Amino acid sequence: MTKIIETINKHKFKLIKAISFVFILFLCFLFPYSGDDWTWGSIEGIKRLNNFFDNYNGRYLGNLVVLLLTRFSLLKIFVVAITTYGIILLLSKLSNKNENSLFLVACLLMLCIPKGMLRQTIVWTSGYANYVISAFLVLLYLYLLKIHIPKEEKIKNILQKISLGLIGFCLMLFIEHITLYIIGITFLFLLKDLIVDKKLSTKYIVVLIGAIIGAFLMFSNSAYMSILNNKDSYRDVPNSSSSLIEKVKTNSKIIYKELVFNNTFLNIFLCLLVSIIVYKYLKDNVNISKMKKFILNISYFSIIGFVLYMIASLLNPNWKILLKFTPYFEFLFTIIYCLSLLFVLCLCLNKEKAEKILFYRNKYFYFNMSTFYFISNRK
Repeated sequence: MTKIIETINKHKFKLIKAISFVFILFLCFLFPYSGDDWTWGSIEGIKRLNNFFDNYNGRYLGNLVVLLLTRFSLLKIFVVAITTYGIILLLSKLSNKNENSLFLVACLLMLCIPKGMLRQTIVWTSGYANYVISAFLVLLYLYLLKIHIPKEEKIKNILQKISLGLIGFCLMLFIEHITLYIIGITFLFLLKDLIVDKKLSTKYIVVLIGAIIGAFLMFSNSAYMSILNNKDSYRDVPNSSSSLIEKVKTNSKIIYKELVFNNTFLNIFLCLLVSIIVYKYLKDNVNISKMKKFILNISYFSIIGFVLYMIASLLNPNWKILLKFTPYFEFLFTIIYCLSLLFVLCLCLNKEKAEKILFYRNKYFYFNMSTFYFISNRK
C-alpha cells in the first residue's frame, strides 16, 4: 500500500493529466451534432465536395474535417477531445514557469468558458473544425518555434522546418482571419530578426512560403469574388459609409460581449490576480511617484468596477443602466477595463514581464497571448 501511495505521489501530475483527458473525452461523448452539422453529414455535404467547395468558401481543410467528423461520430469524439486537451497542454508548455500548475489553471478556465461560446465552438462540430483546430495549430506552430534545435542536429532541423512549413500551409485553409493573422505575424517575426538580430531565420521563411501558397489557394475560391461583388446571398461587403458604420456597430457589440463581458469566471480570476499583483507591488514600492500611484489607482478601481458591474448585470439581466444607451456604455467600459489591465500590469511588472503582456516573448519568438496567460506566469 505504501509503495502504491509513493508511486501515485511521484506521478500525481501525470495521473491528473490522464484523468483530465478522460473527463474531456467523456464530455465530448455527450456533445450532440447541431445546426448545419446535419447538412454536412447529408448528401448536401457530398455535393459541396464534388465541386470542391467552389463558390462556397476556401476553408478547404476545415470543410474536409467537417465532412469526416459528421459521418464518423466515434472519430469526432476522439478528435475533439485530443485537440481540446492539446490546446490546454500547449498553453501550459508555452510557459517558462510551472507547467503543471498552469495546466490545472488552464483546465479550470476551459471548463468556465461561457455556455454560448462553448456551444458555438467545441460542441458545434462545424464551428469546431474551423475555430478550435486552427487555434490548436497556431499553438503547435508557436511551440515548434520555441524548440531550439542546434545546427549540428541537421535531421531534426530539417524535420522541424518541414513541420512548420506544413502547419503554415494548413493554417491557411481553416478560417480567413487566421490566414491573415499567421501571414502578418510571421512577416513580423522575419522583420524582428532582420532589424534586431541582423539575420533572416529560415524557419520563418519556410512558414511564410507555406502560408502564402495556402492563402493563394484559399482566396482563389470564387466565393470571395462573389462576396466582393455583393452577389453572395449569405455574406456581403458594406458598399456605403452608413452600412460600414452599421456593420462595425453590430460586430463591436458581439465582440465585446462574447470576448470579454460574458467571460464571468475569467474576469473574476483576472481581478483576483491583479489585486494580488497590485498589493505586492505597493508593499514593495512605498515611494512611487504621485502620478504613477494615481494612474495605478484609477486603473485598478476601473477593473474592480467593471467586474462588479458585470456581476450585477449577470444577476439582473433586464437591468439597463442607461436605457437604450446601455450597449454603448458597456462597450466603452469594456475598452477601459482592457486598457486598465494593461496599465496595471505594465506599471507593476518589470520590463521583461510587461512586454509579455503584449507579446509572448522568449529567445526565439514573439507572440501575443491572453492577459491571463501572462499574469499567471508572474513569479
